[in-house]
Amino acid sequence: MLIKILEASGKEFYLAESRCENRESVAAELMRIKPTHVLNAAGVTGMPNVDWCETHQEQALRSNVLGSMTVSDLCQEAKIHCTLFATGCIFEYDEAHTVGSGIGFTEQDKPNFDGSFYSKTKGFLEEMLKSYKTTMVLRLRMPISDDLAPRNFGEAP
Repeated sequence: MLIKILEASGKEFYLAESRCENRESVAAELMRIKPTHVLNAAGVTGMPNVDWCETHQEQALRSNVLGSMTVSDLCQEAKIHCTLFATGCIFEYDEAHTVGSGIGFTEQDKPNFDGSFYSKTKGFLEEMLKSYKTTMVLRLRMPISDDLAPRNFGEAP
């Protein structure tokens, strides 16, 4: 979706060829391209869903924590703005945030949902990323699209 939006707006962009876990490759790519902004949508949820991360914890850590930290760290060093497309699955309603109360979570709130290994990796990552001033985190929660991609909710008629 990001690619389509960038193409439609006529923006110049490059798709990374490196894996975010490979610091040297990411650093070389940033040096070669010299971007002003990085959009990081890398990470693993697993197949068919986040339950995969329970039995593939090392792969989940490499991508969801180490890889994202690597990209943010290199962007910080080079003073490049980094937007991380992350998840909203790190918060759950509690006594202070009840359904319908209108009281949302703030950037100062610590993630309070760790009911899956996937959410644990993402919550841990967000706490660590607070040290990087050039990284902005966007939390997507169950994005909705009208296409019939196999990972979307529901099935084609």
